[in-house]
Amino acid sequence: MSEQPLDEKVFKICRILGEIADKLKSGDIMLKDLLITKQLAKNPEEYKDAQGLYHVQVALRMNKGGNLAKKFRNGDTVPYLFCTDTLPHHLSELSAVAPKKTDEEEKETAPLQPDPNYYLAHQIHPVVSRICEPMEGLDAARIAEALGRKN
Repeated sequence: MSEQPLDEKVFKICRILGEIADKLKSGDIMLKDLLITKQLAKNPEEYKDAQGLYHVQVALRMNKGGNLAKKFRNGDTVPYLFCTDTLPHHLSELSAVAPKKTDEEEKETAPLQPDPNYYLAHQIHPVVSRICEPMEGLDAARIAEALGRKN
Protein backbone atom coordinates (compact mmCIF):
# COMPACT_ATOMS: atom_id res chain seq x y z
CA MET A 1 0.00 0.00 0.00
CA SER A 2 3.01 2.32 0.28
CA GLU A 3 2.65 3.54 -3.30
CA GLN A 4 -1.08 4.27 -3.03
CA PRO A 5 -2.58 7.69 -2.25
CA LEU A 6 -3.25 8.35 1.45
CA ASP A 7 -7.04 8.38 1.06
CA GLU A 8 -6.95 4.97 -0.61
CA LYS A 9 -4.75 3.52 2.15
CA VAL A 10 -7.07 4.83 4.87
CA PHE A 11 -10.12 3.46 3.02
CA LYS A 12 -8.54 -0.01 2.63
CA ILE A 13 -7.44 -0.16 6.28
CA CYS A 14 -10.93 0.83 7.46
CA ARG A 15 -12.51 -1.76 5.15
CA ILE A 16 -10.23 -4.51 6.47
CA LEU A 17 -10.95 -3.50 10.08
CA GLY A 18 -14.69 -3.61 9.37
CA GLU A 19 -14.35 -7.09 7.89
CA ILE A 20 -12.43 -8.29 10.94
CA ALA A 21 -15.06 -6.81 13.26
CA ASP A 22 -17.83 -8.52 11.29
CA LYS A 23 -16.02 -11.87 11.49
CA LEU A 24 -15.52 -11.49 15.24
CA LYS A 25 -19.15 -10.57 15.84
CA SER A 26 -20.47 -13.44 13.72
CA GLY A 27 -18.13 -16.00 15.31
CA ASP A 28 -16.25 -16.68 12.07
CA ILE A 29 -12.81 -16.51 13.66
CA MET A 30 -11.29 -19.71 14.99
CA LEU A 31 -10.97 -19.87 18.78
CA LYS A 32 -7.27 -20.67 18.58
CA ASP A 33 -6.78 -17.30 16.86
CA LEU A 34 -8.37 -15.53 19.82
CA LEU A 35 -6.25 -17.19 22.52
CA ILE A 36 -4.28 -14.86 24.76
CA THR A 37 -1.32 -16.44 26.52
CA LYS A 38 0.65 -15.27 29.50
CA GLN A 39 3.33 -16.98 31.55
CA LEU A 40 3.02 -17.52 35.29
CA ALA A 41 5.88 -15.92 37.23
CA LYS A 42 5.09 -18.12 40.25
CA ASN A 43 2.67 -20.85 41.24
CA PRO A 44 -0.92 -19.58 40.87
CA GLU A 45 -1.74 -19.94 44.58
CA GLU A 46 1.30 -17.81 45.51
CA TYR A 47 -0.20 -14.65 43.97
CA LYS A 48 -1.57 -12.45 46.76
CA ASP A 49 -4.26 -10.87 44.55
CA ALA A 50 -5.39 -12.31 41.22
CA GLN A 51 -7.59 -9.28 40.46
CA GLY A 52 -6.76 -8.21 36.90
CA LEU A 53 -4.32 -11.11 36.47
CA TYR A 54 -6.50 -13.10 34.11
CA HIS A 55 -3.98 -15.87 33.47
CA VAL A 56 -3.74 -16.43 37.23
CA GLN A 57 -7.55 -16.51 37.60
CA VAL A 58 -7.81 -19.13 34.86
CA ALA A 59 -4.95 -21.20 36.28
CA LEU A 60 -6.46 -21.18 39.77
CA ARG A 61 -9.90 -22.16 38.47
CA MET A 62 -8.53 -24.91 36.21
CA ASN A 63 -6.25 -26.28 38.95
CA LYS A 64 -9.17 -26.37 41.39
CA GLY A 65 -11.47 -28.04 38.85
CA GLY A 66 -9.08 -30.89 38.23
CA ASN A 67 -9.93 -31.12 34.52
CA LEU A 68 -6.32 -30.92 33.35
CA ALA A 69 -3.73 -33.66 33.03
CA LYS A 70 -1.31 -31.52 35.07
CA LYS A 71 -1.82 -28.42 37.16
CA PHE A 72 -0.56 -25.00 36.11
CA ARG A 73 2.55 -23.89 38.00
CA ASN A 74 5.43 -21.41 37.90
CA GLY A 75 6.76 -20.96 34.35
CA ASP A 76 3.72 -22.44 32.59
CA THR A 77 2.03 -20.46 29.87
CA VAL A 78 -1.72 -20.10 30.42
CA PRO A 79 -3.92 -19.74 27.32
CA TYR A 80 -7.28 -18.06 27.80
CA LEU A 81 -10.14 -16.36 25.97
CA PHE A 82 -12.43 -13.53 27.06
CA CYS A 83 -16.05 -14.60 26.93
CA THR A 84 -19.45 -12.95 26.93
CA ASP A 85 -19.77 -13.54 30.68
CA THR A 86 -16.87 -11.01 31.00
CA LEU A 87 -14.52 -13.59 32.49
CA PRO A 88 -11.38 -15.14 31.06
CA HIS A 89 -11.75 -18.86 30.32
CA HIS A 90 -9.53 -21.77 29.40
CA LEU A 91 -10.42 -23.23 26.01
CA SER A 92 -11.69 -26.44 27.65
CA GLU A 93 -14.33 -24.43 29.54
CA LEU A 94 -16.02 -23.16 26.39
CA SER A 95 -18.01 -26.33 25.91
CA ALA A 96 -19.42 -26.06 29.41
CA VAL A 97 -22.94 -24.79 29.90
CA ALA A 98 -23.69 -22.40 32.74
CA PRO A 99 -25.98 -23.76 35.47
CA LYS A 100 -29.68 -22.92 35.59
CA LYS A 101 -30.51 -19.57 37.17
CA THR A 102 -33.27 -20.99 39.39
CA ASP A 103 -34.66 -24.45 40.07
CA GLU A 104 -37.92 -23.52 38.34
CA GLU A 105 -36.26 -22.61 35.08
CA GLU A 106 -36.06 -25.48 32.66
CA LYS A 107 -33.99 -23.70 30.07
CA GLU A 108 -30.21 -23.76 30.30
CA THR A 109 -28.16 -20.73 29.38
CA ALA A 110 -26.15 -20.74 26.16
CA PRO A 111 -22.60 -22.11 26.08
CA LEU A 112 -19.82 -19.61 26.65
CA GLN A 113 -18.85 -17.56 23.61
CA PRO A 114 -15.84 -15.31 22.96
CA ASP A 115 -16.65 -11.64 23.59
CA PRO A 116 -16.13 -9.73 20.33
CA ASN A 117 -16.37 -6.37 22.10
CA TYR A 118 -13.46 -7.25 24.38
CA TYR A 119 -11.26 -8.27 21.47
CA LEU A 120 -12.16 -5.19 19.43
CA ALA A 121 -11.60 -2.76 22.32
CA HIS A 122 -8.60 -4.32 24.06
CA GLN A 123 -6.74 -6.44 21.54
CA ILE A 124 -7.30 -4.94 18.08
CA HIS A 125 -7.98 -1.23 18.60
CA PRO A 126 -4.88 -0.37 20.70
CA VAL A 127 -2.50 -2.24 18.41
CA VAL A 128 -3.91 -0.84 15.17
CA SER A 129 -3.98 2.66 16.70
CA ARG A 130 -0.26 2.46 17.54
CA ILE A 131 0.66 1.10 14.12
CA CYS A 132 -1.42 3.69 12.24
CA GLU A 133 -0.61 6.65 14.49
CA PRO A 134 1.76 8.27 11.95
CA MET A 135 -0.88 8.16 9.18
CA GLU A 136 -2.85 11.34 8.63
CA GLY A 137 -6.59 10.80 8.62
CA LEU A 138 -6.46 7.59 10.66
CA ASP A 139 -6.68 8.43 14.35
CA ALA A 140 -8.00 6.31 17.23
CA ALA A 141 -11.57 7.57 16.74
CA ARG A 142 -11.60 6.66 13.04
CA ILE A 143 -10.22 3.21 13.83
CA ALA A 144 -12.91 2.69 16.50
CA GLU A 145 -15.55 3.73 13.96
CA ALA A 146 -14.17 1.24 11.42
CA LEU A 147 -14.35 -1.49 14.06
CA GLY A 148 -17.99 -0.60 14.69
CA ARG A 149 -17.36 0.83 18.13
CA LYS A 150 -18.31 4.24 19.43
CA ASN A 151 -15.25 5.75 21.11
